Amino acid sequence: MHGPRIEGEVYQPELPSGELEITDISNWPTVENRLRQVVLLGDRAFYPYRKANLSLQTVCPKDIFPLAMYALLPQLSFISSLYEELMRLEVDILNFDSQISSIDFTWGKQGRLAPPLIEINDGCLLLVDGLHRVYLARLLGLETISAVIADGVESTLPCLPVSWDDVILTDTVPPANLKRKFITGDPEADYKLFRLLDDYVFYK
Repeated sequence: MHGPRIEGEVYQPELPSGELEITDISNWPTVENRLRQVVLLGDRAFYPYRKANLSLQTVCPKDIFPLAMYALLPQLSFISSLYEELMRLEVDILNFDSQISSIDFTWGKQGRLAPPLIEINDGCLLLVDGLHRVYLARLLGLETISAVIADGVESTLPCLPVSWDDVILTDTVPPANLKRKFITGDPEADYKLFRLLDDYVFYK
């Protein structure tokens, strides 16, 4: 969850230029430490994962519940291209392990990829980050992927889970009421509960 996108915005990532290069590899303890430092968008002094049980696990994509009702087609296309390019370098971003748990790379811009982030709530696997990666895994028919599982998180999620049938592919960011099922019906208030993951995954 990286905060709100602007309604009606057309998401068009720049086409990568130059060769893809892996610049750094992080193991699980490093990735875990990054997550411990994550704060809330509306409270930079609150660390939701500081005391949570964090683990890198293998999960089935069909058991994961998304928290968004839309996926951006250009971003899905970019993730698909990135996946293919990294597979040529023998790095599978849908199956990280304890030694290769995150990668930094350059491909036109600097980026970082880590496993999808899932919080457990009432026994359900709720997808906090990694919608397009899990969407891709489902398109590829993968039976399992690696993901970070966070249990015992000390913060409410800002929205309710939906089914994958509710997720539409679009080029533009939909209105707030079509983005997510916010818990209070007030997107501005609920956005304060978003996890600020700008150091966990980025491309800029």
